[in-house]
Amino acid sequence: MLCIGSSVNLSPPSIQNLNDQGSEMPRESEVSAGAKGQTSTLRPLPSEFPNRALSMPIDEQIYKDIMSRHPSGVTVVTTGEPVSRATGLTVNAFCTVSLHPPRLLVVVDKQSQTLQPLLENKAFTVSLLVAGAEDLAMHFASKDPDKFAELPPDSYTELASGPALVADSTAYFECRSVQEIEAGDHWILLGAVERGKILSDDEPLLYSERRFRRMVPV
Repeated sequence: MLCIGSSVNLSPPSIQNLNDQGSEMPRESEVSAGAKGQTSTLRPLPSEFPNRALSMPIDEQIYKDIMSRHPSGVTVVTTGEPVSRATGLTVNAFCTVSLHPPRLLVVVDKQSQTLQPLLENKAFTVSLLVAGAEDLAMHFASKDPDKFAELPPDSYTELASGPALVADSTAYFECRSVQEIEAGDHWILLGAVERGKILSDDEPLLYSERRFRRMVPV
């Protein structure tokens, strides 16, 4: 995970405890099936297995280390207009949800200074960063209160959902927030995709094992 400033969001939502409902494994005598009078049984797993495997939370550092091995693209999620009130943050917890209708989600840390504007504006833009835009990713991962003040005016385009970083992105989506879900120490924002634009065929910026990376053909 990339851990740079309070506005970075590269952690997934918390793992749900699969044993919360307190369900028990069926007893051997409770499950039977067969044909022509023959009976087969489903034997339960050892009684200690559910508690050991599901009830104990994973070690925090191990969880982070495992997730760091999952490569992802790097995006900047922005919101607000006019630009004097615009803000944004670097996010890699981003994925498609549905094609019909088009939906995507982003996951934002509760400590992010961009969270409240996102919740209030009910709209956001997702810019998919291009390879070589590491400095921009780090900039939007910072605690800078005005992240657009130092950007060249021609590097972004003002949109109703939030500025699109057109100079350093392969594409962007304009989204209307249709649902916010509190999940552990993060919020999941479900966006209805209203518009999008492809800007280039350049390679995307990737992140894996706590480093920015580029694609290598295989």
